Amino acid sequence: MDKHHIKGFETITYFGDGLWDFKTTQKLEINFIGVDSKNNGYLKDNGAKQVIKDFIEPEKILNWIRSARG
Repeated sequence: MDKHHIKGFETITYFGDGLWDFKTTQKLEINFIGVDSKNNGYLKDNGAKQVIKDFIEPEKILNWIRSARG
């Protein structure tokens, strides 16, 4: 942030594939997008709302990030 003279971020989005990723982002109150490459539904079953299998739908992902800005 110092190097590029940035004062802050509008939002932070974290991509993760583990339950610990999801739980940590909840505690930190940052946006989470789950990556379920095994397609087992584990993250959704545990409460993650935004879950992708892979990065093949970039517009969907970008829309989720944009909507997290409030």
